[in-house]
Amino acid sequence: GGSLDLPNAEATPAMLFTPWSSFSRRHLLSEADSLGEAQSLFSDGEDKGATGAQSTSSNGMKTMLEGKSYTYYPTQREDTSFTAWDYRITCVLDSLDEWETDGFSSVRAWDDSSTQQFLTDTIKFGGMEVGSIYVGSNGYITIGRSDGSYSPTISRHYNRHRISGVFTDLNPSQGGEIKIKDMTDAAGSGYVLVWWNDVPKYGNNALTYDFQIKIYQSGKITVMYNSIADSRHNIAMGISTSSFPNAYSNVDFLARADGRFSCADTPSLAVAVPVTSRSPTQEFQWRSGFGRHLLAGEDDYEAELNLVGAQSDAGKDGLNLGASSATNPNGFDLTGKKLTYAPLEPVAGDPNTGYAVVCQDDIGTDLPYDTSDGHTVISLRDDDFKEVPLGKTFTFMGTAYDKVYIGSNGYLTFGSGDLSYYSHRYYHYQKPRISGMFYDLNPSGSPNGFISHHQKEDSFVVTFSNIKTYSGNYFNTFQIELFFDTVMNGTTMAQPFTIAWSDVTPSTKRVIVGASAGALYRTTYYSRFRLFDLSAEATVCPVEGGAASGELGVQSAGKPGSRLSEGGIDSLSLESAETGFCPRNVFNVTFQQTMGRTTAQPPPPAAAASDTPAAPTSAGSLVFGRAAPLLAALAGAVALLLAA
Repeated sequence: GGSLDLPNAEATPAMLFTPWSSFSRRHLLSEADSLGEAQSLFSDGEDKGATGAQSTSSNGMKTMLEGKSYTYYPTQREDTSFTAWDYRITCVLDSLDEWETDGFSSVRAWDDSSTQQFLTDTIKFGGMEVGSIYVGSNGYITIGRSDGSYSPTISRHYNRHRISGVFTDLNPSQGGEIKIKDMTDAAGSGYVLVWWNDVPKYGNNALTYDFQIKIYQSGKITVMYNSIADSRHNIAMGISTSSFPNAYSNVDFLARADGRFSCADTPSLAVAVPVTSRSPTQEFQWRSGFGRHLLAGEDDYEAELNLVGAQSDAGKDGLNLGASSATNPNGFDLTGKKLTYAPLEPVAGDPNTGYAVVCQDDIGTDLPYDTSDGHTVISLRDDDFKEVPLGKTFTFMGTAYDKVYIGSNGYLTFGSGDLSYYSHRYYHYQKPRISGMFYDLNPSGSPNGFISHHQKEDSFVVTFSNIKTYSGNYFNTFQIELFFDTVMNGTTMAQPFTIAWSDVTPSTKRVIVGASAGALYRTTYYSRFRLFDLSAEATVCPVEGGAASGELGVQSAGKPGSRLSEGGIDSLSLESAETGFCPRNVFNVTFQQTMGRTTAQPPPPAAAASDTPAAPTSAGSLVFGRAAPLLAALAGAVALLLAA
């Protein structure tokens, strides 16, 4: 009747081959010995040099694995504090039944390289669903972050989300080739296969390795070894979800093969909403022929950036050209509505949490908070911001804040202010941000308008009233309400925020509405974030019984009388046929998601060898970490199952 979880030391198995061990058969090494050896032999310095005085014996990997294959079969854990899934060993075979040679594309690789490969559709790994992998020249795949480590120790293996096939100092610049075959699909029945085809050891072309790692979209992973050099070098192999097991022991984990699981079975796994779907954002832009006036192709964005380049006052007159048209507006359809954004659990390996739009209310022409009840007007110029204390704590994207920066161009930012006026997704995703109406507004040119804030008992309200655009006579009235963290049984609970629009002049100007965690989620292209239709994300918030002020963190989901549900829920439904509830606390909400697929987009701009996205250059090209050609955009309609 107890937990079926594997011990942490077995949940993400890994082992190190070395000639320094007294184990004549497997030549394995204890973690303590491996760390000591790393200190004496493998310092990641400028001069890699020789590997030190080695034993004349083999490390044992060729004898153990050449011509063999095995599969990691993931199973759901009850205790997810160490890792979300157990990776059980199954199907250890003396054959290479799944080995492939056709349909591959070359991966650009060099010594100690790690290149991001975007996939046609998502794969499951370590409790998350991701749309790209990093292929390391040193015999491994990492998820979420690149890595160029060449010194194989167990501690280094575990410092990333990683699948190590032959983690050692390889150099494809000397010979061989690294290839990829992307067979992922919208149905989730495909795979991605990476092949290190006769890649030699650094400094020794006579020592080559020929092996493949196959990651199924279902979460299974098969590793196959065609040929392995009979070397004395240290080599790590195994799997990691970026957590080191304290009780680690360097043993032959293939001997733990679990015959209860078949390679033909499909794992049953709970998957977090992927990072690219955790910042619900819509960009409203007039484009002739687009029925819902949603986003245009990436080439249109590149053309705009080529035109504008870096943001400057001189370039503002060239933005948002064209007169407003009653028949062809930008498609903004949120006037008279209020959306509630509820926080999610973090994605494994990423401290940011994210949000889902859980419900909406019709508010008509009245904002939820009446500023005549009290507010503080602030003075903002064109392209300006002001730091304002919140009075209490508001947790946004997993980080607690006690102040907010109100930007004149229709947004709130956290951690630092922003002057951006050019409403492009690239700028939206650069900072932790809530965009109510992100475009070029000018409060100093709005004689009958104001921007104000007000601290209530359980929330902080920011109002943009009758704010005019920098060019043209387009006025905007909207409100953002941040609900303070609550404490329940000693635990701090993050709470939702809401955005409401009571009056917006139709125009052809581009407007961004939504949330952002900032820093483009490290290595994620701005164009990879899912494109939302916010008005279709949730149904009407139900009218529920009253909630005491401050008790639930959020009092109302819309007009007076439309109350939040007093009962907590385990999951939410965003299907249009079901009622979406605004929960008391949604920090621990679990989602089941079915990913769809959108129309393929042109390749993103060229990338630099860095994990940190760079701003557009003067020529307008965008640089976002290491990247490969974009095969198809991530997207998908979210189908979330309501649990009682």
